[in-house]
Amino acid sequence: MLEIEKLGKRSGTTDVSITNRIQEMEERISGVEDSLEYSHGSKKISNPTNL
Repeated sequence: MLEIEKLGKRSGTTDVSITNRIQEMEERISGVEDSLEYSHGSKKISNPTNL
């Protein structure tokens, strides 16, 4: 964490880069959640613990 703080002070771009990565991950998670909701609505998802 300290290294990130140092880089941010020198370049000023670290915060933006981290924010962009977080946003990308949130969008990917949202897409997976939407896909799971669609799958759950259209067919029953088997529970892997019952295999």
